[in-house]
Amino acid sequence: MRQSAFDRRQELLADSLTEGQVVALLQIAKVQADISALIGLMENNCLLFPLWQFDASEPNGVILGLIDVLGALNVSPLAKASWMTLPNPYLERRTPLQALKDGDTPRVLDQALAVGVI
Repeated sequence: MRQSAFDRRQELLADSLTEGQVVALLQIAKVQADISALIGLMENNCLLFPLWQFDASEPNGVILGLIDVLGALNVSPLAKASWMTLPNPYLERRTPLQALKDGDTPRVLDQALAVGVI
């Protein structure tokens, strides 16, 4: 059975942080300049950031390569979140998120650039 759009959105937002929580997590002062490139989804008049974007072991607190990949995706924030977390046949059925974590950034970036290209 296919998942409804509502259920998929709720799944994507299940583990999310508010803007204030992201600021605290990343310990940054100028939130707009630093988190504007991340996926933020509006829910009940609150901007939420899926937790999977963050990696405490990276210097900027974000998964290595994610900012470049998100910048290459010319789709809505919700579509970006969905694309990042669904298995991709061109990445050996790994999600783009997992491929980034595996260090396969160039291939994920190539796939991101191909999204929406006919």
